[in-house]
This record gives sequence, structure tokens and C-alpha cells, in this order.
Amino acid sequence: MSKFIHRIFISILSVVIFSAVIAGFQYMFISQGELGYGLLLGIYSFYTAPFFILVGIPATYLLDYLLKKHKQLITSSIQAYLRSFSMYGITGIIIAMIYSAITSINNGNYFFYN
Repeated sequence: MSKFIHRIFISILSVVIFSAVIAGFQYMFISQGELGYGLLLGIYSFYTAPFFILVGIPATYLLDYLLKKHKQLITSSIQAYLRSFSMYGITGIIIAMIYSAITSINNGNYFFYN
């Protein structure tokens, strides 16, 4: 499997997981059953997929470049795995936070504004 197809698959998997968590949270705690879980999952998947694919895939290419550039600093395979795992995790969290911030601003909630 080529790297690009693999990254698209991982992006789609990330969209499904992120949408499932957000839809579950909204279904259980916020909307209290006004909308069905499946409908919320579809809505969140529809709106998050372009962002995760258009931002996530270039971010992984950038991370791969940075990890290869600083490969001489890594001494063992375990350290290389932990470094790449943590970098991809941090990047995923940052992308999810940016998406949430954009969505909040679009809804009129300015969390960083007093």
C-alpha cells in the first residue's frame, strides 16, 4: 500500500473516531436525545472529513520530513518509535483543537476573547 493511500485511510479512521466521540458526548450530555446518535455521527463526519484530510495529510508529510531530518539524534529503535508516536499524537490533538476552535468561533463562542 502506498504511503498516500495509507495516510488517507488513517485520516478517515481519525474522522470516524473523532466524530464518534464528539457525537457520543453531544448525544449523552448536551442534546439529551433531540438528535439521534447516527445523525450526529454523520453530521460530524461530513464536516470534519475535509479538515482532517486537507490538514492532516500535509501535517504527516511535514512530520516525516522533520523526523528524518533529526534522525541522528535518535539512538535506539524504541526511542524512534516513542518520538514518532508522540509527535503524531500531539499533531492529531492540535488538529482536533484547531477544528474545535473554528467550529466554536463559527457558532459564536469565543473562548479566547474576554
